[in-house]
Amino acid sequence: MPDLTPSRALTSSPGTADHFAEHVAALDVFTAFTELAATETDVLVLTRKAYEVMTARFEGHSSAYYEIQGGLWKALTWTPEMTPEQIGMIRAGLPLDVPSFARALSTRTPVFVDGWDAARERIENTDVFGSACVYPLVVGGDVRGLFTVGLRGVERWQPRDHALMNALGRSLTLALERTEQARRLEAQNVELSARARALEGFAALTRDLEVSADVYTLIRKAQEIVLSLLPVGYALYYERDGDRWRNRVQIGDVRNAELQAFIDAGPLVGRTPSVDVPWTTAEAFYQDQYAQGSDTPEEMVPHVLAAASLPVLLSGAPVGVFVAVLFERHTWTRTDRVVLDTVVRSLGFALERAAQARQLEAQRADLEARNRVLVSFEDWTRELSDHTDPYTLIERAQALLYDLLPLGAAVYYEREGDRWWAKRMLGEFGSDGLREAHELGLPHATTTNLRVPFETGEVYYQEPYDVHSDGLGDHMVHVSATAMLPLTSAGHVRGIFGLSMFEHGAWTSTQRTVIETVGNSLELALDRVDKAAELERERAALAAANEELEAFAYSVSHDLRTPVRHIAGFNQLLRKAVGAALDEKATRYLTIVDEAAHSMNRLIDAMLDLSRTSRLPLQRGPVDLGALVRQIVRESEPDLLGREVRWEISDLPLVTGDVDMLRQVMVNLLTNALKYTRAREVTVVRVWAEVRPRETAVFVRDNGVGFDPRYQDKLFGVFQRLHRQEEFDGTGVGLANVRRIVTRHGGRVFAEGHVGEGATFGFTLPSG
Repeated sequence: MPDLTPSRALTSSPGTADHFAEHVAALDVFTAFTELAATETDVLVLTRKAYEVMTARFEGHSSAYYEIQGGLWKALTWTPEMTPEQIGMIRAGLPLDVPSFARALSTRTPVFVDGWDAARERIENTDVFGSACVYPLVVGGDVRGLFTVGLRGVERWQPRDHALMNALGRSLTLALERTEQARRLEAQNVELSARARALEGFAALTRDLEVSADVYTLIRKAQEIVLSLLPVGYALYYERDGDRWRNRVQIGDVRNAELQAFIDAGPLVGRTPSVDVPWTTAEAFYQDQYAQGSDTPEEMVPHVLAAASLPVLLSGAPVGVFVAVLFERHTWTRTDRVVLDTVVRSLGFALERAAQARQLEAQRADLEARNRVLVSFEDWTRELSDHTDPYTLIERAQALLYDLLPLGAAVYYEREGDRWWAKRMLGEFGSDGLREAHELGLPHATTTNLRVPFETGEVYYQEPYDVHSDGLGDHMVHVSATAMLPLTSAGHVRGIFGLSMFEHGAWTSTQRTVIETVGNSLELALDRVDKAAELERERAALAAANEELEAFAYSVSHDLRTPVRHIAGFNQLLRKAVGAALDEKATRYLTIVDEAAHSMNRLIDAMLDLSRTSRLPLQRGPVDLGALVRQIVRESEPDLLGREVRWEISDLPLVTGDVDMLRQVMVNLLTNALKYTRAREVTVVRVWAEVRPRETAVFVRDNGVGFDPRYQDKLFGVFQRLHRQEEFDGTGVGLANVRRIVTRHGGRVFAEGHVGEGATFGFTLPSG
């Protein structure tokens, strides 16, 4: 843990209250930074918090965060202590060849510069610095930004300052990594969701193909499925009628009366590319950016931005064109194309069944097989999110494909050194020689079936399988076809997912689609598991760091008792030793020492209470807030003799929490109210609660001196006081303890007030 003792020159001796308060303030700033670093993904927000840590550490510094933009290092955020000239310079950008910046970029390690030389670094207006640090934020092997610090009056970095900079830099780097990981996980989850929805649609369409004989009913159902999986738009189905295209089935509003009339009248054949192209080529025609005016007058379709047209084939010849039109710019992804291709091909199968009765049974068998695949895909896709062990996911994928395809074996390989080893297998080797070769490990250099997908990162099919390709000779004569899928993670191949058929010919296009879809989904699921495990490790590391900080604060507070006790004890001995010889001035000095020692003891007690609040486990149970408040009021009566106090306590509800900790919250809030109303002729303290749908809010209002609302955010910080000690005594820890207890309960704290008009403090607790 970095030493947070400020590097500035202190104005009092190390044993004074000022030194301790300054030390604890620095520790509190660093604690706040680490708490934020545990969840924050915006590096600019975290960088600004890092500035506060540097301010607590050093007397004078200028810090900034840079990224490369337009061939220059440009600052995105900086400390307010910078001069206008410095701000203008770093906003305009610094050249990439600034020596310290270039060194950090090339080495990807922090650069600490002792004895800063502005001329040597070629950065104007920086000759006020004594030393500097350039910390590169490296994500995935690339420098994404630089966190820089320039120190005034400090000529050399100390080892403890190196540790502090490394801690800040690592936290900023983790924020960048979490942002990228969150984006990748979100994209993967979106793709998995899209695949699941597509498979559900396929299953529904396949079921309809079994029960409906009406062609146009089937086309309408296909259009509904396609539009449910795409952005907003409409779908058409054209058939050729002489020299015109006739729209036979339409789903969705085209949003333009003239365009609808044009569609209903029938576009001309040979002058409508979006229909002509798929009809003449028998291939799908995708337009990521719709060529306005190519099919219709340009003023009719200013809102159409993307289109897909697919031929509906009967025995290889087109009988119609399926068109999907979108109202927003859209890049047709591989998943989109698989969905549209599958839907439209299914339509072709249905048309063939209706036109050729003798092929009905064969088509039905094919559709039943597809339905079985899709239903299995549905179940398997849902299961992907239930498992966190990579090998379990691989075994489930092997079982799925083994059920859907005529496989002889499914083997998952991982490379160790120069050999490949089978980590998971389903099926049979088919020969003793092949089994023995696997037990010895397959050489990478000579096993083509594993080396090629590893080096190319692409699926590698062999059909028919070449028995000479892997150097296994007669041991492979029973293998007819293989498919080897590389599974990648973080840019490198983690393993090869291998499939083999024995005496069943070649892979069909449908089987390839099934294999690659399962492989892609498995790869996404494995990557999700890896990223989730990595995030969990980071959270555990941050939790451990926070626990160490709490333990450190407790230890520091506890160890300060002995020197403070010595101060007070020797002060009393000095009084006795000098006795009557003490003059008025010396007596006053000794009294000040006594009061300082007493104040220090109170601060230590407060710090121990604050630390203890974080360390003790919560003992949750029902808490009667009304009874709790009434008990506290009764206990405070001896301290209120001579004061007129009017309590206005409404009915308070039962809540769930730790009764001892919530008692401490209410004691602090009520004591706070009584303290700041001491000067009032009549003290009025009102306590009430609001039960909301998801939380209960508790309020304590007084008619005391109030506070400036500009500083209300500081009220719940450690040692934050808005009034002088001479006016109102206290340690400045009570409200910080309130915040910590309420936060541990899952609630939040708040305060409202105005100078001379009283104040309202409160907190919320989750319902249940």
